[in-house]
Amino acid sequence: MSRDVDRIKERIDIAEVIGSYIDLEQSGSNLRAICPFHNENTPSFFVSPDRGLYYCFGCGAKGDVFTFVQEFEGLDFYGALQMLARKAGVELKNDSKQTRQKRKRLFKVLEMATAAYVSNLQESQAAREYLHNREITDATIRNFRLGFAPDEWHWLESYLQEKGVSDEEIEAVGLIRQNDNGRYYDRFRGRVVFPISDTAGRVVGFSGRLIEDKEGPKYLNSPETDFFEKSSILYGYNRAKRSIRANDFCILVEGQIDLILAHQAGFTNTAAVLGSSTTAHHLQLIQRMTDNLLLAFDADTAGRHSEADTATIALSLGMDVKAVDLPDDEDPADVIAEDTQQWRSAVSNA
Repeated sequence: MSRDVDRIKERIDIAEVIGSYIDLEQSGSNLRAICPFHNENTPSFFVSPDRGLYYCFGCGAKGDVFTFVQEFEGLDFYGALQMLARKAGVELKNDSKQTRQKRKRLFKVLEMATAAYVSNLQESQAAREYLHNREITDATIRNFRLGFAPDEWHWLESYLQEKGVSDEEIEAVGLIRQNDNGRYYDRFRGRVVFPISDTAGRVVGFSGRLIEDKEGPKYLNSPETDFFEKSSILYGYNRAKRSIRANDFCILVEGQIDLILAHQAGFTNTAAVLGSSTTAHHLQLIQRMTDNLLLAFDADTAGRHSEADTATIALSLGMDVKAVDLPDDEDPADVIAEDTQQWRSAVSNA
């Protein structure tokens, strides 16, 4: 794929591409314009054709032609790659019509599963009570498309099969797995389900949280698939990115409920790392919008270690890092649910 990117950049003029979206005017060896990513009256958005890069001195937006198309069009990298390949007349390797149709089909399967989980939440009083007890409102439940997977071995598999989806397709998107006898069964059972989206807002995977005290991990994420790579995806980033840019800082939390309650409280510039170790790729996603990072990890031993590790990576990338001071052994969700003003003050005083 790197060769495809190089071929496209060789044939594409960044000024021509960006100029097809906004009006550019000459400014020395560069071009400038009113920034498309924030409100301004004086042009502070500059394009350097020689370097193949753009930068806004007003909001910090920056990147190459792929980044611009991703952000302006709301696409993921693959979507931008396809669009620019067509514009450049470059035929992508391993991107046949059959491959494109397969990807489109699997995205549809993920969407069908999301709709099934969302619908089934209405059938589970226990799941709804769990979410309400976490102070998540019905409006937020709908907004984040939260769902429920019943504690049954073949509920989703059977549902999707009835819709004409094969086990091969269901397995390809990580929704079923095989036991030692080769029999398929649902990956998510007895869990509240959180759909995970890519930067373009397409569902690419799921995270499930047990609502009863039973054997198994409290949180379970989709496995690695062609669409879902946990080390490269931030939960809620697709919703948060514009707010991150507008506010010029990102609040980074560990878990889904931390993020959901932060957004519900008005802190829409919050993203989450799905409880996993933060990677440089996670932070580089944030850097597309801002260099200012506010860490709000759980105030326990594990959370503080993760926060320190994340800060080390962020500082190595040139980011400005601060940390939210939370009461011992509490997480952002606890603080927000108990007292939104306490959370607001903690963020303001970081």
